[in-house]
Amino acid sequence: GGQSGRAFLTSTEVRCELAFVVVGLGLFDLLFRLVAIRALGRTPPGRIPHHSGAWLRRELRVDLLEGAGRLLSGTMFWPVWLRAAGMRIGDGSEVSSIHECVPDEVAIGAGCFFADGVYLGAPRHEPGHAVCAGARLGAATFVGNHAVLPGGTNLPDEMLIGISTPAP
Repeated sequence: GGQSGRAFLTSTEVRCELAFVVVGLGLFDLLFRLVAIRALGRTPPGRIPHHSGAWLRRELRVDLLEGAGRLLSGTMFWPVWLRAAGMRIGDGSEVSSIHECVPDEVAIGAGCFFADGVYLGAPRHEPGHAVCAGARLGAATFVGNHAVLPGGTNLPDEMLIGISTPAP
Protein backbone atom coordinates (compact mmCIF):
# COMPACT_ATOMS: atom_id res chain seq x y z
CA GLY A 1 0.00 0.00 0.00
CA GLY A 2 0.88 3.57 -0.56
CA GLN A 3 1.18 6.33 1.98
CA SER A 4 -1.95 8.35 2.48
CA GLY A 5 -0.02 11.39 3.64
CA ARG A 6 3.28 12.53 5.08
CA ALA A 7 3.66 12.18 8.82
CA PHE A 8 6.55 14.62 9.18
CA LEU A 9 7.56 18.00 7.83
CA THR A 10 10.80 18.40 5.92
CA SER A 11 13.57 20.48 7.49
CA THR A 12 12.85 23.30 5.02
CA GLU A 13 9.17 23.32 5.98
CA VAL A 14 10.10 23.40 9.67
CA ARG A 15 12.43 26.36 9.12
CA CYS A 16 9.71 28.22 7.19
CA GLU A 17 7.13 27.55 9.91
CA LEU A 18 9.58 28.69 12.59
CA ALA A 19 10.37 31.87 10.63
CA PHE A 20 6.64 32.69 10.36
CA VAL A 21 6.22 32.16 14.11
CA VAL A 22 9.20 34.37 14.98
CA VAL A 23 8.12 37.16 12.62
CA GLY A 24 4.53 36.88 13.85
CA LEU A 25 5.60 37.14 17.49
CA GLY A 26 7.78 40.16 16.70
CA LEU A 27 4.93 41.92 14.92
CA PHE A 28 2.53 41.10 17.76
CA ASP A 29 5.08 42.46 20.28
CA LEU A 30 5.42 45.74 18.35
CA LEU A 31 1.67 46.13 18.00
CA PHE A 32 1.12 45.39 21.70
CA ARG A 33 3.77 47.96 22.69
CA LEU A 34 2.23 50.57 20.40
CA VAL A 35 -1.30 50.06 21.73
CA ALA A 36 -0.04 50.03 25.34
CA ILE A 37 1.89 53.29 24.94
CA ARG A 38 -1.19 54.99 23.53
CA ALA A 39 -3.54 53.42 26.11
CA LEU A 40 -1.42 54.57 29.07
CA GLY A 41 -2.15 58.19 28.12
CA ARG A 42 -0.03 61.31 28.07
CA THR A 43 2.21 62.35 30.93
CA PRO A 44 1.42 65.84 32.16
CA PRO A 45 4.41 68.19 31.97
CA GLY A 46 5.80 69.54 35.21
CA ARG A 47 6.60 68.00 38.60
CA ILE A 48 5.58 64.37 39.03
CA PRO A 49 6.08 62.55 42.36
CA HIS A 50 8.26 59.44 42.00
CA HIS A 51 5.76 57.30 43.91
CA SER A 52 2.69 58.16 41.84
CA GLY A 53 0.57 56.57 39.17
CA ALA A 54 1.60 59.27 36.68
CA TRP A 55 5.29 58.42 37.21
CA LEU A 56 4.63 54.70 36.89
CA ARG A 57 2.74 55.25 33.62
CA ARG A 58 5.59 57.37 32.28
CA GLU A 59 8.20 54.74 33.17
CA LEU A 60 6.11 51.99 31.59
CA ARG A 61 5.89 54.02 28.38
CA VAL A 62 9.69 54.51 28.38
CA ASP A 63 10.21 50.75 28.81
CA LEU A 64 7.70 49.92 26.07
CA LEU A 65 9.48 52.27 23.65
CA GLU A 66 12.92 50.86 24.46
CA GLY A 67 11.65 47.32 23.84
CA ALA A 68 10.29 48.33 20.44
CA GLY A 69 13.60 50.03 19.70
CA ARG A 70 15.48 46.78 20.24
CA LEU A 71 13.53 45.36 17.29
CA LEU A 72 13.28 48.40 15.01
CA SER A 73 16.05 50.87 15.88
CA GLY A 74 17.95 51.99 12.81
CA THR A 75 15.43 50.55 10.35
CA MET A 76 13.16 52.47 8.01
CA PHE A 77 10.22 51.24 10.11
CA TRP A 78 11.43 52.88 13.35
CA PRO A 79 10.29 56.46 12.51
CA VAL A 80 6.96 55.04 11.29
CA TRP A 81 6.45 53.23 14.61
CA LEU A 82 7.53 56.31 16.59
CA ARG A 83 5.03 58.49 14.70
CA ALA A 84 2.27 55.96 15.41
CA ALA A 85 3.28 56.10 19.10
CA GLY A 86 2.81 59.89 19.12
CA MET A 87 6.23 61.36 18.28
CA ARG A 88 6.32 64.21 15.79
CA ILE A 89 9.11 63.48 13.27
CA GLY A 90 9.78 65.56 10.17
CA ASP A 91 10.27 64.04 6.72
CA GLY A 92 13.63 62.51 5.97
CA SER A 93 14.74 62.19 9.60
CA GLU A 94 16.69 59.11 10.66
CA VAL A 95 16.45 57.94 14.25
CA SER A 96 18.55 55.18 15.76
CA SER A 97 18.38 53.97 19.37
CA ILE A 98 16.92 56.44 21.86
CA HIS A 99 16.65 56.16 25.63
CA GLU A 100 14.53 57.65 28.44
CA CYS A 101 12.05 58.89 25.85
CA VAL A 102 8.27 59.20 25.82
CA PRO A 103 7.16 59.60 22.19
CA ASP A 104 4.47 62.26 22.55
CA GLU A 105 6.87 64.53 24.47
CA VAL A 106 9.24 64.88 21.48
CA ALA A 107 9.19 66.83 18.21
CA ILE A 108 11.97 66.30 15.66
CA GLY A 109 12.30 68.56 12.62
CA ALA A 110 12.78 67.42 9.02
CA GLY A 111 16.12 66.04 7.86
CA CYS A 112 17.53 65.26 11.32
CA PHE A 113 19.94 62.43 12.07
CA PHE A 114 20.24 60.60 15.39
CA ALA A 115 23.19 58.28 15.98
CA ASP A 116 22.94 55.38 18.46
CA GLY A 117 22.24 55.72 22.15
CA VAL A 118 20.78 59.23 22.35
CA TYR A 119 19.14 60.16 25.66
CA LEU A 120 16.09 62.10 24.52
CA GLY A 121 13.71 64.01 26.77
CA ALA A 122 14.77 62.52 30.12
CA PRO A 123 13.26 64.29 33.12
CA ARG A 124 15.29 66.18 35.71
CA HIS A 125 15.20 64.34 39.04
CA GLU A 126 14.85 66.18 42.31
CA PRO A 127 14.24 64.76 45.79
CA GLY A 128 10.91 62.91 45.69
CA HIS A 129 9.87 63.90 42.18
CA ALA A 130 10.88 64.41 38.56
CA VAL A 131 10.39 67.45 36.38
CA CYS A 132 9.12 66.38 32.96
CA ALA A 133 9.19 68.58 29.88
CA GLY A 134 9.20 67.90 26.17
CA ALA A 135 12.11 68.14 23.77
CA ARG A 136 12.05 69.92 20.39
CA LEU A 137 14.74 69.71 17.74
CA GLY A 138 14.80 71.97 14.70
CA ALA A 139 15.30 70.77 11.13
CA ALA A 140 18.64 69.43 9.84
CA THR A 141 20.00 68.71 13.32
CA PHE A 142 22.71 66.07 13.76
CA VAL A 143 22.84 64.28 17.12
CA GLY A 144 25.93 62.19 17.85
CA ASN A 145 26.21 58.88 19.69
CA HIS A 146 25.19 58.98 23.36
CA ALA A 147 24.33 62.68 23.30
CA VAL A 148 22.10 63.88 26.13
CA LEU A 149 19.05 65.98 25.23
CA PRO A 150 17.07 66.34 28.47
CA GLY A 151 13.45 67.34 28.78
CA GLY A 152 13.07 71.05 28.08
CA THR A 153 15.61 70.98 25.22
CA ASN A 154 14.57 73.33 22.43
CA LEU A 155 17.12 73.43 19.59
CA PRO A 156 16.97 75.67 16.52
CA ASP A 157 17.53 74.37 12.98
CA GLU A 158 20.91 73.09 11.77
CA MET A 159 22.49 72.21 15.11
CA LEU A 160 25.32 69.76 15.65
CA ILE A 161 25.34 67.91 18.97
CA GLY A 162 28.58 65.94 19.29
CA ILE A 163 29.24 62.45 20.60
CA SER A 164 28.53 62.12 24.36
CA THR A 165 27.69 65.81 24.56
CA PRO A 166 24.85 67.42 26.50
CA ALA A 167 22.55 69.78 24.63
CA PRO A 168 23.45 73.47 24.95
